[in-house]
Amino acid sequence: FFFSSRRRHTRCSGVSWARRCVQETAKEQVNGKSENKEVEESSQLAEKISQLEQKIKEQESQYLQLEQEYIQYKMGVAMADLKNENLLDKLRKLEKALKLREEQLKQFKSQRENLLADMTTFVNTLSDSMHEEKKLKEKILSLIHI
Repeated sequence: FFFSSRRRHTRCSGVSWARRCVQETAKEQVNGKSENKEVEESSQLAEKISQLEQKIKEQESQYLQLEQEYIQYKMGVAMADLKNENLLDKLRKLEKALKLREEQLKQFKSQRENLLADMTTFVNTLSDSMHEEKKLKEKILSLIHI
């Protein structure tokens, strides 16, 4: 009923072609070419088409926004991956440094134990020497007092 004429159909092109066709039909019907009921139905259909077109525009806008958010998310993930790789590299370097420090600490402990053993030996030797010196002094004093 709306597209019965090829002439009318070819005049209606673009995004809102259906709405324009309905509006033209409604104008023709208002001019007396159709009954009042058909005019009312045409107007209602034109309004519904207009509402649907508005919803489509809103959905397209929401889709574009979601697409932009998705792209930003993907970029964020890529940046996080790069940061994680950098952090992993830093972590590996820190682990190597920690192992080196642990080896140095083991060497230090070993040297410390050796020094403590040497000091203990020296103190024992000194103590023995002092004990012998004391005995020698006592002997000398006992010889002097005789």
